[in-house]
Amino acid sequence: MKLDLIKHQIEFQIGSSIQQVSKDKSMLAMTEKIERMELDFESRDKQFMELQGLHNSQLQLTSELSDKLEKTEVY
Repeated sequence: MKLDLIKHQIEFQIGSSIQQVSKDKSMLAMTEKIERMELDFESRDKQFMELQGLHNSQLQLTSELSDKLEKTEVY
């Protein structure tokens, strides 16, 4: 009877340990996924900023060319 109780306690502790390991694994996987998402976000943000700069340059060039065209048409 006492051996059954000890066996039950050991099985419970092993089960608890397995659950904790599983939780730890899940937490690690989520942490790694978040880190990858952060890197992806930083990369996309950098790319967006570069494209925004190119867009602004094109707007400036378009404005300058429009001004030149307008001056040319007047003369």
